[in-house]
Amino acid sequence: MSAYAANPIMLWHLIPLIAVVTMVTVNVGTNRGFAIFQARRDARRHRAALAAELASLLELMRENMRLIRTDAGYVLSGRGLVAVYRGTIGRLTFLREDEIAAVVPTYVLVERLEGLVAARTKSAGPAVYRFEAGKPDLQQLRREYHKAVAEIEKTLALLNRCRAGGDQAPASARAPAGAEALPAAA
Repeated sequence: MSAYAANPIMLWHLIPLIAVVTMVTVNVGTNRGFAIFQARRDARRHRAALAAELASLLELMRENMRLIRTDAGYVLSGRGLVAVYRGTIGRLTFLREDEIAAVVPTYVLVERLEGLVAARTKSAGPAVYRFEAGKPDLQQLRREYHKAVAEIEKTLALLNRCRAGGDQAPASARAPAGAEALPAAA
């Protein structure tokens, strides 16, 4: 028979140990809850920053489409407008998988378009590309700008839906409980 079973008064010595274990448990739970709160807040902020940057890029792409349509002889560079994306690329993990799968290709498309424009035009400063006579294929540039505008609009709509709905996936992206997601048909 143990000493504690023989003398119930000895159990009072366990109260400090129980109090310490309780405090540690509460502290760990509180810190975990605060970490989850911070991660969700950071995700909302990052999503909002990317959405604002994409909205600016969208305006620039539409302006460049107008400049090409009116034969202005130049287009504006969008490289300076991707500062949030470049500066916070490590924070993409705050976003959901579907958002990452939309954001990264959108910015890759914008960079590809910038490279295409840079290859077919002459730089006239850090933010302007001038067309050389007879060199650029304006039809191809128009198609590429249309593609970029459509992709930015789609990504922006996804980010705005996710911002409006909190951290939950949009209804179209959520699978029913217990169902496995099926791969999309090619």
